[in-house]
Amino acid sequence: MNKRRVATEIKRWKHFFEVLNDWDIIYDKNHKDKCQVSINLKDKVAKIHDCKKWEGEKVSSERYIFHEMLHIAYRASKGSNKREEEFIRDLCELYYYDEDH
Repeated sequence: MNKRRVATEIKRWKHFFEVLNDWDIIYDKNHKDKCQVSINLKDKVAKIHDCKKWEGEKVSSERYIFHEMLHIAYRASKGSNKREEEFIRDLCELYYYDEDH
């Protein structure tokens, strides 16, 4: 995956999901585990691991990063009603985006 494209996608979704504003999220191309994310809730750090094939199919970097960012945002929102509400509002905004624009 192109490093610049991945960084752009992470930045895009980190900005979009309010619950991730204070998170440090990086792409780890060299991690031994592939196609998953490591999440440290206490330190608000997540590492998205490299993925070239997902469930046997080649995957676009945009789609894969979005998938993992959803995991991170979901986990970041748990345990707090306020953060959970922020996450749900962001999902609704994403869902209804085409209707609003």
